[in-house]
Amino acid sequence: MQMNLLASLLLVLLLSITTQHASAKFGVVEPHAEPPAEGNTMELPDVVYQPDEALVRHIIQLSEDKLPLQAAVDVAAVLESAKADPQTQELVKELRNQEEVAALVSETPQPEIVTNLHAAVEEMKLLDVLFSDPERALRLMQEEGMIPEESVAMYREDPTLLEQDTRRGLYFSFCSFAVAAGLL
Repeated sequence: MQMNLLASLLLVLLLSITTQHASAKFGVVEPHAEPPAEGNTMELPDVVYQPDEALVRHIIQLSEDKLPLQAAVDVAAVLESAKADPQTQELVKELRNQEEVAALVSETPQPEIVTNLHAAVEEMKLLDVLFSDPERALRLMQEEGMIPEESVAMYREDPTLLEQDTRRGLYFSFCSFAVAAGLL
């Protein structure tokens, strides 16, 4: 069962990397492009994320208490951002009709789905470190067999494309697991 899930996840990730993607950044709020008017200063308040406690408790319950509190808070933060994003909501509508998501729900225990949801969040956090050196990231991902040979030249030409595709793939995985868990 575990190998089936990993194979499915790898297939989804590879499909998302090798197919054409929209240029949108799902779940990412773009900063305002206009600077403040001359003479005005802009002070940014300290931003502290206040999680929806009911959502965090629900995530922990779905994991059958296997997910630590901070992990549930991290998942809740991405979920709340995803729920507020119109493009993500369109993706969610499509995912709800996907046979693969239905198969994931029927074949995978709920705690395992939530664990994989958290793993997707952790991998999203690590992307900044991985892509701090895009050429190294390309080499490492190629060595791990994560990049189809026919795509290597394209990613060598534009290493930022690999980062974009990887981020989209992980976000797609996160959303797929969230839909399967009934959280989106």
